[in-house]
Amino acid sequence: MFEKDLSLCVLFDKYAQLLSDKKREAFDLYYNNDFSLAEISEHTGTSRQAVRDLLAHAADELRSAEAAMLLCEKRRKLSELLDKARISISSGCSTSEICALLDAISELYE
Repeated sequence: MFEKDLSLCVLFDKYAQLLSDKKREAFDLYYNNDFSLAEISEHTGTSRQAVRDLLAHAADELRSAEAAMLLCEKRRKLSELLDKARISISSGCSTSEICALLDAISELYE
């Protein structure tokens, strides 16, 4: 059975435009609309194996895009650093600690 890797949905949100129309449609139907391989096969007029291959290639392309651009990872790190900064500010941490967090945030985009 083909297992769903739901972490791919985050990558799809960022990189869907990099996929071909067929891959994007198959991915959207499978992950976002919960279609089965058979349902997608019927919808697209292709075999279940062709749908499975489309999904596998789409997943590979999404992972490759993330490896090259790291947008999702940077967003996760940014969110984590901003949370730490908010906590530091509200708990009265020193200016140097807050500056260190701001420097770390800045480094994400260099």
